[in-house]
Order: sequence, then structure tokens, then C-alpha cells
Amino acid sequence: MEVRPQRSLSIVFETGSARRCRERALVLHALDIPYEILELEGQHILAVDMSHADQAREQLGLYESENRGWPPVLRQLPRASDGVLGALCYATL
Repeated sequence: MEVRPQRSLSIVFETGSARRCRERALVLHALDIPYEILELEGQHILAVDMSHADQAREQLGLYESENRGWPPVLRQLPRASDGVLGALCYATL
């Protein structure tokens, strides 16, 4: 029987959103930092080996600061008219 050494994992991100967890996993993947995504009681957890935890947290922090306020909130443009003038012009053709 083969005995596998137990790894020590450190949680670097936790959220209720699977999409947000996958986005952060993509950051780690791009940096060749091995990771695991776990789901526990409705929470999505991104964990890395203890030896990569500091680097992973630093890079995820940089990602968060670079993407703060993204995507931008589009403000509603004021209405130019209610369309009556356009309808009248069309009707005269």
C-alpha cells in the first residue's frame, strides 16, 4: 500500500460565487501557481500549497487593485425627446 504524504493547503480566496473563484484561479494559473478549487457548504474556496501562499495572496491582491471599479458603471443618457418629432417627420414622408 502506497502512503502519500499529506499536503498543507492554505486558503487564499473564499466566496459564494463560483465565477469569482474561477477568475482568481485563472490569475494563479497564468503565474504557474498550483491551486485547488474546493466547494464547501456553498462556499467556493481557492487553496494553494503553503509554500505558494504568500505569492498567491500578493498576486491576487494586485489583481484586485488593478480591477477595482471594473467593469465601469454606465450612466443613463438623458432622453433627447419622446420620439413625437421623429414620428411626425416619418409620417410626412
